Amino acid sequence: MNDQELERTDYTLDEETSLRLLAISSMFRAEEGKVKTPETIIEESITRIHITLLKSKAAYAQIYKALADKRQRIRDEAASSPVEPVDYPDEFQDLETGIESVFLKRKYRCPMCENAFTAPALKTGSLLVKVDQRTQMEVYTGVRQDSEKEFVDFSLFHIMLCPKCLYASTEKEFDLWDAGAKNPQWIKRKHTKIPQKIYAAFHNNIERRMRLAQSAGDMGRRLFSTERTEEDAAISIDLASDTLEFLIGKVSINRKAELMYQLGMLNLLKSLQFEKQLEDPELSNSFQEIKKKRLDSIKEALKCFIKIPDSSVENFDVRENVRFNARKFWAAHELKHLESFAQAGASLQRTYNQFNNMVKKAEREFQLEEVKIGKLRADMNKAKNIQKKEQLANQVKEIEKNLQLIRSGLENYRGVVRVVNPIYDTISVIYDKFREMQRQRKRQAVG
Repeated sequence: MNDQELERTDYTLDEETSLRLLAISSMFRAEEGKVKTPETIIEESITRIHITLLKSKAAYAQIYKALADKRQRIRDEAASSPVEPVDYPDEFQDLETGIESVFLKRKYRCPMCENAFTAPALKTGSLLVKVDQRTQMEVYTGVRQDSEKEFVDFSLFHIMLCPKCLYASTEKEFDLWDAGAKNPQWIKRKHTKIPQKIYAAFHNNIERRMRLAQSAGDMGRRLFSTERTEEDAAISIDLASDTLEFLIGKVSINRKAELMYQLGMLNLLKSLQFEKQLEDPELSNSFQEIKKKRLDSIKEALKCFIKIPDSSVENFDVRENVRFNARKFWAAHELKHLESFAQAGASLQRTYNQFNNMVKKAEREFQLEEVKIGKLRADMNKAKNIQKKEQLANQVKEIEKNLQLIRSGLENYRGVVRVVNPIYDTISVIYDKFREMQRQRKRQAVG
């Protein structure tokens, strides 16, 4: 039978045969350990297995369609199947707050549906923390040597969820009940009250969030318990991403940039979780898959950062501006995204030079003013004329006011330097090599 006859033949493969072929094809991986898409895997398997039947384009198309239809049917069935509602508790489960625990119990209010619930907070100083210089996120490394507390990776609880509407975000987006105040009250967070029409649209999509929540342990109940695992934490991040993606389409431009930034940081948080999994020897068989998921998370983070307008970044507090560019720099470096890498590196270098120079200038001004005020006080002590003494005393007061202003500015500049210097020290080796390569290319082009 020739190829033309094969193409005219109507092949009907059953699902079992199609799926068996897919299973065979899935064993093949792309070069350098990268996992290919199902479509590319099938195409590669067709080339490499050389099954006679698959030499026909018509047969290939039929198999491809059968597999695509099977995947789509599974997705459609999952989407259309009714979700059994689960009543999640307003009280966070298994939350011990005794002397051996790192947890506090706090009461929060959802900004979407205004439901009140409890969630864990971290006791101050209970865990050892370091800052990941790439993502500028806190990493919990253990407990103090003199502490009797049991270590808990609090990053698992970084995302809080409203048990009623499944609004998910970081702690700072929820109102906090201040029970210790003289008149207990809700402390409003920075968000504005969400309009009723937005809540209605959000509530209409609760089935999707419920389905996602139920993929966590114990039909999602573990999300509201100290038994939350890394897998559950990943689902909580997905729920927070879903919340942000919904809000981004409903809010003002300024708020949209802020939410886009939060969405980028959630993806970085997810990448850190995948990074921890890469260090787990029990997951060595899934190394390539986890590695790809980590890079995909970083890719999504960088997409979010790129979408934020420069005008919005300029409105960030200078310290947050530094952290934003540090995150963008490392994401771009991981993905070899040259333009974003160069932009973020240049911004960090400018801020580094600017504020270190401002500190030096303010320190010189402060020293000069101190010398002036010392001379004036000496002259005031020597002066015998009352009028002259009063005149010198007024000059001293003016300089003291100026010194206070310089001191305040100096503390602010030093605060920025404390943030930017460790970051720039970390990236400078990589960025300096990049700049040197650019200079060499320019010299070669001229030569």
